Formats: sequence, C-alpha cells, structure tokens
Amino acid sequence: MGKGVRYTPEFREKAVRLLAESRDSHSSETRALAQVAGNLGVAPETLRRWRNQADGAAAAQSVTTRPAKGTVGDSYDNAMAESVNGAYKTGLVWRSKPFRTLGELELATFQWVSWWNTKRLHASLDYKTPQQVDTRSAVSAATASQENNGSSSCGVIGRGSPNNRSSHAQ
Repeated sequence: MGKGVRYTPEFREKAVRLLAESRDSHSSETRALAQVAGNLGVAPETLRRWRNQADGAAAAQSVTTRPAKGTVGDSYDNAMAESVNGAYKTGLVWRSKPFRTLGELELATFQWVSWWNTKRLHASLDYKTPQQVDTRSAVSAATASQENNGSSSCGVIGRGSPNNRSSHAQ
C-alpha cells in the first residue's frame, strides 16, 4: 500500500470552508461531504476528518483550561478516564443508538458531558456536582487572595467595596 497524498493546510482549510458553504444546498451532511470531496478529488472520510479537526481546534481555542487536580503520569489518570468512557458508552451511546448522523451523536455527547459536569451528583464530591465544587474552590481562592493582598484582584466584589453599597447607605 502506497503512502497517502499530503495536502497543504491551506487546501484543507479551503475544503472545510467549501463544505460549510455547501451544506445548506444538500439534503444531508453525507451528501454534502460526498459532493465536495468528489469535486476536490479527496475521499469523503478524509474531508470529514479535516472538518472534525477544524471543529476541535476551534473549540479548543474557545475554552480556557485549568491544570488537572491529579499529577501527570498518575496511575489513576487512565483509570478515571476509562471509567468515564464506560459510563458515557453505557449511559448514552448504547442506550440511545442508533444515531442517524454524526451530528446527532456529537450533539448528544455535548449534552451528556454538560449533564455530567453540571447536574450529576458525585458521591466522591459529597453529592455535589463538579461545577459546584469548582465554583466553591474558585471563590475560596479569590477570598484568600483578597485577604492576603488586601484587594480584589480576581474581580470578586467584597462587602466593603464601593461597588456593593446599598442605596440607603449613600
């Protein structure tokens, strides 16, 4: 089997842009992929992969990240990821299948991850959601920082702040 053809990043970007522009003129995403890929002389799966990579890169740029709670290389990292993957597959993929399109699966995945982080009570977190724990942690850190520095560098408005005066105190 021969080595695959290499395409320039500019060509890939243009192909993904053409796919996005032609999506409305086709009855399904699969048909749009097939049409644009055929016009460009690439395999539909190759174009789908480029589109997914572009979507992932755009999502990664729009998200701010914080360091993980564990240590790098910790043996629990992989075990925890596998546990979450198992819960995802059991709770969403196998119960809700079949998905008609990749877009349906992606939307369902987004909704499941949102539920997992914001609504699901975790026993290991004293039956709180990860979002509640992260918010409390951030507020505690901001409060500690404010007490140590004597200022509100994190944007948290304290009780004595001029921005938090009641109307009858003026």
